[in-house]
Amino acid sequence: MRIVGYGITLIILIIVLRVVFGRPDAAELSLNSGDIRYYYFGLPLKYSRMPEPQRTDIVTVTSPLLKGGSEWAYVPVERTSSDSPPITRFRLFYSQASAWKRADPAICKFIFQDIMDAIHDRRWTDGGIPALRILEYSDVFDANLNRVMPGWKVSTSVQDYCQSHSYTPSGGWPSSFEK
Repeated sequence: MRIVGYGITLIILIIVLRVVFGRPDAAELSLNSGDIRYYYFGLPLKYSRMPEPQRTDIVTVTSPLLKGGSEWAYVPVERTSSDSPPITRFRLFYSQASAWKRADPAICKFIFQDIMDAIHDRRWTDGGIPALRILEYSDVFDANLNRVMPGWKVSTSVQDYCQSHSYTPSGGWPSSFEK
């Protein structure tokens, strides 16, 4: 009986050490909030909530895209071709995309749709997300402040992205950039 007790204690200790110090086996990203569930031994044992105010902005924009429901999608925790695991990059993309809500909610919606499509299609590499053109360029996005730069309408990358969605922001484009 004592051996069984030691065995159970050892198993619990291994699970706790793995959760605290180890890498998860899998992860799911909430497509409507950016929250993450980390799985260890096939069980969701760790939860990471997207910080505010990004989370509220994300839910506001994604709810109509998901018809008000919640959807969790698998995203790999192991590295693919880049320096960081896809779950880390997609969480960052979600945070960056939320900043577009204040600049232009329609562009924000297009960005989230691109990200969700990439997740559904399992395109884990950065090249699989068209919105990255405007999420990662320093002339458009300030990553340190997580905000869209003033004057974003003069960026050709933003203009090209919007044209790919047949969209013109309110107020139009600056006259020198009309296409």
